[in-house]
Amino acid sequence: MPIPPPTPDVTRRDVVQAAAAAALVAAAPSAFADPLFGADQAIKRIAFGACAHQDKDQPIWDAVLAAKPDLFVFLGDNIYGDTRDPEVIKAKYAKLAAKPGFKRLRESVPILSVWDDHDYGENDIGVEY
Repeated sequence: MPIPPPTPDVTRRDVVQAAAAAALVAAAPSAFADPLFGADQAIKRIAFGACAHQDKDQPIWDAVLAAKPDLFVFLGDNIYGDTRDPEVIKAKYAKLAAKPGFKRLRESVPILSVWDDHDYGENDIGVEY
């Protein structure tokens, strides 16, 4: 299936990331060793999201949980690390983990994450980092 052209609101990168995540889930649904999944549980509803700045309010988690997904796929920029200091990045992930809505999501829905530039370093740092 060809990848559709980007729209003003959805970039080609967004489409490729979503397609890759969906292919991963479709190809190996039994590969998830997550205690939230039963051995015979099928994945029927997948929620997607990205760009969760740890310093901002994140009311979106209530809507995600209300949709009752079987799986959540984080498509990148899960935090905004924007540093090369691993301790700073660790603290920013801890700040995201402490957000009440995200904490409820983690407790009730398996999560797959794709890393993008902000997740492990500086903005647009490139593949050589």
